[in-house]
Amino acid sequence: MLREWPNSYFCPLCYRNLETAFHLVAECPFSKQVWSVVATWPFCSNLSPDGWTADQDLQKWFKLLTTVSGHQGKGLQTLVLLVIWSLWKERNNRIFKQEELSAPRFIALLRDEVRTWIFAGAKHLDSLVGSIFIE
Repeated sequence: MLREWPNSYFCPLCYRNLETAFHLVAECPFSKQVWSVVATWPFCSNLSPDGWTADQDLQKWFKLLTTVSGHQGKGLQTLVLLVIWSLWKERNNRIFKQEELSAPRFIALLRDEVRTWIFAGAKHLDSLVGSIFIE
């Protein structure tokens, strides 16, 4: 509380567990719901939480998710970082602004953010999941 920031010690996404970096991005039920939807996008099946091990090391977890090489691997790394960044922003909105998105709304906004990154030139992300925007 050095800066007098609010801190409840519990994950602001699920309100059930202590907040750790690993919990926030990999163990939280809210986050797992997000990853489960993202895993349904083309070439993203290894992002499904069903195949994850209970590893408490965020760096190892990230490497396991992004073991694909080449352009798809770069796209996958970009997508994983975008999801983590979006989860972090949702966490901060809940703590500092008392604004909370439902998982379906969060996922819809994440999809919009992916599209924005693709329009901004994220070519590897486009080659990975750009087809989800073809109607």
